[in-house]
Amino acid sequence: MRSSVLALLLGLGLVITSVVVWGYSVDHYSNNDCQPGEPCPTGDRVIRVANPVFFFLGSTLFLVAFGRSLWHDFRVRRRTGSRAAKR
Repeated sequence: MRSSVLALLLGLGLVITSVVVWGYSVDHYSNNDCQPGEPCPTGDRVIRVANPVFFFLGSTLFLVAFGRSLWHDFRVRRRTGSRAAKR
């Protein structure tokens, strides 16, 4: 399996994870458990940090791997097309 395929799958997995974590946070922490002056639940703090990190890394990894895969395919087709024209 090519490294770009692995990167695409990992990026997609991270984006899906961020959506699942966001859905979990909406279900469990939507009643404003974190009031001013009171400590926030640990899960709420973890979700506030982890969700943007998962989404940013996943979407960046997916887009870079997708662009790299398209660029690689374009270069291969250009190379093979130029050889066919010379014959």
